[in-house]
Amino acid sequence: MLKFLVFILIPVTLVVLAIFIEGLLELYKLKREEENSLAREGMEGYLDQQFGYKKVRVFKKIYDAEGAVRYMVYLPSYEWFKAPNYQWYEVFSTEQGYKHCEIER
Repeated sequence: MLKFLVFILIPVTLVVLAIFIEGLLELYKLKREEENSLAREGMEGYLDQQFGYKKVRVFKKIYDAEGAVRYMVYLPSYEWFKAPNYQWYEVFSTEQGYKHCEIER
């Protein structure tokens, strides 16, 4: 009986577990592809078009004197074994859509 458990049930269990994990990885891959192909609207869609999908991060939301919303966003750039450099942008809404300008330090 012990030989049956060792030589038959353990390999079968490992094969079923491998199939299950492969299925989970495939579902995760499909979810990521679907998320990347999703067309977003508004400011997120503008940032995706200008800088790439989820490349920039929103740092702060600012209200100006007229009550309009402006966003400060940053784009990290990584180099080999160095601290990341950040490019800062201000994104604001206009009548024609969104615009951005780089903030100089």
